[in-house]
Amino acid sequence: MRTQKEPKRARTLIKAVPLIIVLVVVAIITNRISKEGLPSHFASLLESPMEDYTVVDNFTEQEKDSARKMFAGFWEKRQEYPGGAFVEKDRLELKDNGIIWQVKEYTLQLPSNREFVVSHVIHGALVPYGYSKNDTGAVVCDVLIIRQNVVAENDTCYGESNAADLWKMKKTEKSLRINDADYLPYGTASLDTFFQQGILNTIDDFTVEACLHGVNKYALLLDTLIADMAQMKVKDFSRQKAKEMIGRYYAHVLGGIISSYGMPESSVPDSIEIGLSITASGKVINPRIIRADIKRELFEKSLVEDIRAWRFPRREERADTIDVSFMFVP
Repeated sequence: MRTQKEPKRARTLIKAVPLIIVLVVVAIITNRISKEGLPSHFASLLESPMEDYTVVDNFTEQEKDSARKMFAGFWEKRQEYPGGAFVEKDRLELKDNGIIWQVKEYTLQLPSNREFVVSHVIHGALVPYGYSKNDTGAVVCDVLIIRQNVVAENDTCYGESNAADLWKMKKTEKSLRINDADYLPYGTASLDTFFQQGILNTIDDFTVEACLHGVNKYALLLDTLIADMAQMKVKDFSRQKAKEMIGRYYAHVLGGIISSYGMPESSVPDSIEIGLSITASGKVINPRIIRADIKRELFEKSLVEDIRAWRFPRREERADTIDVSFMFVP
């Protein structure tokens, strides 16, 4: 009888192996999620504010046309960040048939006093869905991005085409509110200079190549800033001067870099205390996160690697390393 029972036990163990493997995988995934948060494509489904884009009733075709005509016009938004080194200008043309032309222009005043400009050109179409349940008078719209380009001095490339976005739009007496941004009417100024000369033509220039992975407007700004810093040489460089440079230049670009990580909002801390050391040659060593409101391992690794690439002016004197801490609010 004993010899008959042993094969059964063996078969039971064999059947149990897949279950054990599944349990181990689940444990690993659970541990990873607790440290890094959900992957962005899953987290966005669970935590994204989709309720903000819920409509009362779907528009009829006639109501869609009326919404497009209501939002039609030339709109602009300008934001100058503290310190005056970074300016964002966003100009938007909405045609009454729903066609979208948008140019976002980012101007960075480099430490060498040279201006570097990157433009993000978007060609798309507006498809109104219906009135928002949570925001009276706001219209939820699907934005179909037909083509988009990133235009810089020597790095023009096209981004993801046939993509989509969601806008919640609300027109007031003074502005057009799109999600959390207020666009003002362009007014009676000449439309000849509404967009940079020739920039819309880049959309139809099919000799332009696709942007490499990770290349966007903020990556181009950061690379140019790092190269400009690397050319600078100063006699003296203090901890206070380093903090001023981070606040004036790197902090604004860093906010955009973080948005390109593809992380869910719950994985982005409300504030981050950054620590780094700067050598006499201007290189960054020992970049670290001193404190963050939410700890996410993957987010912190990405952030630390970006900070490691920063550069500061070389020092002619005082070869000691400077330790700096900086509070950053994304």
